Amino acid sequence: MDSGFPCVNVDFIYGVPGQSVESFLASVREAAKYQPQELFLYPLYLKHGAYLERRLGPGFVLDEELAYRQYREAAAWLRANGYRQDSMRRFVRSGAAGNDGQLTNREFADCGFGTTLSLGCGGRSYLGNLHCCTSYAINQCDSLKQLRQYEETEDFGQITHGFVLSEDERKRRYVIRHLLILPGLDERRYREHFHTEARTEFPELEKWLAAGYLERRGDYLALTDEGLGLSDYLGPQLISPEVKARMREWEVLHGTGNASIPGESKEL
Repeated sequence: MDSGFPCVNVDFIYGVPGQSVESFLASVREAAKYQPQELFLYPLYLKHGAYLERRLGPGFVLDEELAYRQYREAAAWLRANGYRQDSMRRFVRSGAAGNDGQLTNREFADCGFGTTLSLGCGGRSYLGNLHCCTSYAINQCDSLKQLRQYEETEDFGQITHGFVLSEDERKRRYVIRHLLILPGLDERRYREHFHTEARTEFPELEKWLAAGYLERRGDYLALTDEGLGLSDYLGPQLISPEVKARMREWEVLHGTGNASIPGESKEL
């Protein structure tokens, strides 16, 4: 597809009620005919207060097993048809301009250490060991309220939603952010940064190696195809109890109403 843009990206959502494995795969195949440089596969998240929740009615439960089959079929087809998988969601067309070659962890060497300053409503920033953001909203009324609050803000230097990362939290953030993107977690660089071994600090990694979700590739611990597909369940296992408690508290006050954390109830 010659659109004049250096990178054309197509996003898909799977797990939508009424969607089948066959219909989702047909949509992915149709989009691939136009040879976009990137495709992303996102699972449907049913947020409390969203229009879809009201449309489906109270007590509706998404079919997670069907959604997982949709993902597995589409991911396998993309890998077999010229797309390189870099994470659970991101697939890059081989030979696409600006996307040649496998991602290297050198590109992400400071991931978890660098400074990220996000400006605007809903921005999420990392300033040293300070993680701060603004709250998000789901429905139209609350979203407009958030925008008005942002427009009326006079002092953007004041932090109202922040969390100072401890040494343990910095380690967890480093592992999660590197492990869920190929080529994976460089154990040597982890040792250089923290002067300890990642597999000693996080015994979950040994379990995932034994289960076939992880594999060793030189200095890297990399998710297998199966592990990539389970990223949304593996990643949360590395979240600290303190942060999980804060997430539940936020959900009770603002969010889903069930205060669940992704990945907690999944048997692996």
